[in-house]
Amino acid sequence: MLPDVLPDAAIDLGGGVVLALRDSGTVDEMLRLTERNLDRLREWEGWAHGDQTRAGMVEYTEWNLAAWRGGTVAPMVIRVGGVPVGSISLRLEEDRRVAEIGWWIDGEWEGRGLVTRAAEALVELARRSDRIDVVQARIGLGNVRSRRVAERLGMSVERTLPGALQVGAVRHDAALYVLDVATAHQGDSSEEFDMSDISDV
Repeated sequence: MLPDVLPDAAIDLGGGVVLALRDSGTVDEMLRLTERNLDRLREWEGWAHGDQTRAGMVEYTEWNLAAWRGGTVAPMVIRVGGVPVGSISLRLEEDRRVAEIGWWIDGEWEGRGLVTRAAEALVELARRSDRIDVVQARIGLGNVRSRRVAERLGMSVERTLPGALQVGAVRHDAALYVLDVATAHQGDSSEEFDMSDISDV
């Protein structure tokens, strides 16, 4: 199971920015945020080409919460002043000791460093886990903004994955970004956390 170092309800990133659990109370606000950003999201997110319905959002949220309770996903909402402006998650493939990180942000908040700050917080959680050796992200070669975030995190391109991203009717080549966090475990006696301790603010 993926351990969790969130101290209580959320991660306070300062300046009114908080990472909070994407729980059932976020369904309606995240649906509105998704609908507002669909044109942007459809450029790089395959899931954005499907129907966006409340029932679908409920199902997706419940699936994430079940995985969270099982200790394999940290599904988070990026909030500014209590208002959701984006989504970020860390998903564990325990048999490979790899955690996949992914994110998206509201167009009005793009370019303000929020995704980088949120991603840095989740990478720090991975560093404190003795079950994760590598954090990785699959990013379309043309997705310059997300590639810059990965590079600011210290991630490097391990290889190119031809046609790995199915986005609507188009397949995009992807860069597989990786970050070795295994060395952070050596000599670290800090207490691990249980992801199921996370609750929403």
